[in-house]
Amino acid sequence: MASAHPLWAISEVVLEVMKQSSDQRSLARWARVSRRFTDAALEVLWEKQTGLDRVLDLLPASFKRVEISMIGDEDEEGGEPDLKLYNFVLYDNIRDDEWARLEYYANFVRTYVSFEHDKVDALGVGLLIQKLSGRALFPRLKHLTWRRLLDTSSLFVIFLSPMLHRVRLEFLQAKIRRPDRGLGTIPTPVEYASSMALRMIQACAPMIKHIELRSSALPCLVENLRNFSHLQSLDLREVHNFWVVFDLCSSLASLQDLSIHLARPPGRGQNHPQANTRPTLTHPTLDSLTLTVPSELAELALDAVHTPKLRSLDLTSDAVQETWRSCAALVVSRFSGSLRNFRATIQDGVYDEDEQNSFHGWFSPLYALRELRKVVITSFFDTSFYYTTRDVETIASAWTNVQVLHLPAVQAAPDPLFSITALEAFARKCPYLKSLWMPLPDLQSFIEDPDSPMSVYTNVLEELRFLNGTCRPEIRQRCLEYLQRLFPSAHSILFDEDLDF
Repeated sequence: MASAHPLWAISEVVLEVMKQSSDQRSLARWARVSRRFTDAALEVLWEKQTGLDRVLDLLPASFKRVEISMIGDEDEEGGEPDLKLYNFVLYDNIRDDEWARLEYYANFVRTYVSFEHDKVDALGVGLLIQKLSGRALFPRLKHLTWRRLLDTSSLFVIFLSPMLHRVRLEFLQAKIRRPDRGLGTIPTPVEYASSMALRMIQACAPMIKHIELRSSALPCLVENLRNFSHLQSLDLREVHNFWVVFDLCSSLASLQDLSIHLARPPGRGQNHPQANTRPTLTHPTLDSLTLTVPSELAELALDAVHTPKLRSLDLTSDAVQETWRSCAALVVSRFSGSLRNFRATIQDGVYDEDEQNSFHGWFSPLYALRELRKVVITSFFDTSFYYTTRDVETIASAWTNVQVLHLPAVQAAPDPLFSITALEAFARKCPYLKSLWMPLPDLQSFIEDPDSPMSVYTNVLEELRFLNGTCRPEIRQRCLEYLQRLFPSAHSILFDEDLDF
């Protein structure tokens, strides 16, 4: 009988082979074929768990699945609904042999995502907590996503492994109306629960590095976040007290990546209650910042940021030209020495079918950022932009080191002032550009002068996408030939009609 290749004796090699297979049945066969492969196959099979059904199915003598409801309608042929929901009901003591089996498999779980429809009866919850005696159900768990109703979150405590590295936390509750006495100043039950959950996480996993939290950032939460001295990434959503967060982040010495999404107060267009405050975010090592703010706070927020090593900025705000132009100028004054990646998302303004916005008029201050490597600017359906050939020449001259350039592509029709020949500026002046997304330029030059000479360029562009416009079939091939000469390394040149949204 031939002996196995020596490589199969190396556990790291076996595990990597298993990771390349996404077929659950194949992995199960690997686990049964040899003891040498069992642990590696189970490591992949059990690495991520969504909900508790597979875990509690390991205790068939103790928990019974009881169907309680169905989500989705049965089809006309009597097929199954989209999703069946079950309640796990405790009906006997947990047997030692089944518990030992559960502990064996639980040791392989690294990522757990709660399933909000999981239901375990109260006696079952109590017995599981008692059985674990303060230990985590998954002792090697690294990533926890908890998104459940507060009233069904009793089992949260059993997922607090000392090896936790990343936590996404969102307690849900029935819709309630927050008291009007001050914006986000009165905690809800969910916010009290989130504050206590942070204390529990910090006590069990003090080395945690990444937290995503959907809450209003009230002081009771913020003070608990200060205790995470090793925190590197913080993502706060639905924030009401914006400036308390700035103060918090200034005290987190290890923080590298910060995301703040400010909840919009009722009464859009009114003066924001925090617009008259003057906070600051001072952090010597912050590398990445994401801000989602209403237009009345955008300039104030950027002006408050003092981060000399910031390399990536992601800004989302309303479609107000004056705000974006002022923000662009602030970005230059604050981060010109360090910024390499800039992303902007322009939320819809008031629709006006006759209004066309000049990209140059909104963002020309950014041309002073000569070392940008990635520029991604996105607008939605109600905010369209136009470009001229001169604009494209200016962009290419300013961002000669750019590698990814995605420009807002909403337009009613290709603008005659933006000829396809303007793309030669990118071919000549942007030697590192690899991905370019733009609105479809005007193709009239191919119709009027089909035999015009075409230059050949050398560059590294690989992907070119034209959005919001259709290339007419009779000139499509000539257009592709022209673009291939401009960008000989491009393996993907796509028009709107080629994209499957």
